[in-house]
Amino acid sequence: MSEIDGVSKGNYYSDRDIEGLRGNEKVSTGAAINQIGNHAGLGDTHTIHGYDKTEAQIREDSRDGVLEEGTGGLVHEGNKQLIEHTVEGLAEHGGTRLAFRMISGALLPITVMEAGVDMTKAVADDAKVGHERAGAIVRDAMHLVIVGNLNGLPQGYVDAQRARYSNDVKNGSLAANMQRQLGRSDNGTMAIIQLHCDHGMTAARAMVDSKSTPADFMSAHPDVGKRYQSDPAFRHGFDGLVFAAQHGTYAATVHALDARDARYDAAHVAWRG
Repeated sequence: MSEIDGVSKGNYYSDRDIEGLRGNEKVSTGAAINQIGNHAGLGDTHTIHGYDKTEAQIREDSRDGVLEEGTGGLVHEGNKQLIEHTVEGLAEHGGTRLAFRMISGALLPITVMEAGVDMTKAVADDAKVGHERAGAIVRDAMHLVIVGNLNGLPQGYVDAQRARYSNDVKNGSLAANMQRQLGRSDNGTMAIIQLHCDHGMTAARAMVDSKSTPADFMSAHPDVGKRYQSDPAFRHGFDGLVFAAQHGTYAATVHALDARDARYDAAHVAWRG
């Protein structure tokens, strides 16, 4: 990915790619990224939203939930590291749960064997979290490919978004295979995602021009709020332009947006959303 005046240049689109948008403007970002994923060997269809928790966040939430349950809500920053270390050590043995006793002002862990319905629930909870994490890994790759190939976003914003995802996802085969598809048959599909990003930028531009706040603007324009929640490309466009306004790259970002809109106009693509 190159950088021009602080604005990302994620992917190149030929005139044929842009012309192929005509009549496909309403194809969703979710449908488009799933098509790229399917062509890259992904068998299932995955639902993505404007914002999804990463696999790392789900894993952390699950670990924090176990700690809170095992300590009766007594976890705090002072003893969390000790408790986490103990949990990780006991996890290998399975079927155990932590209870704690306060002795001389110290919160000390003791193990209590799980049995019956408690063990069944623990196994079911582990399976649920495992399923959620597996799905999140795929969504992470999809989100990574989306934000990594969008044009015209502030580079600082792109870098911050990419940092949300683990190196395992960044270096994984799914993201790599999806990326390769853009150089084959799916460049035009990625152009649909770019169009939705530009719709988000156009909405944010109207908000900035009206001197409104995101909350007030979305309240006055519920269609924008709905799309912001459901469409990651639209959300990146909206948040990216807000970021640009806050970090001194607004003029360059809007200039690049105007250039893309001119290409849409020339190809008779409905770019106003």
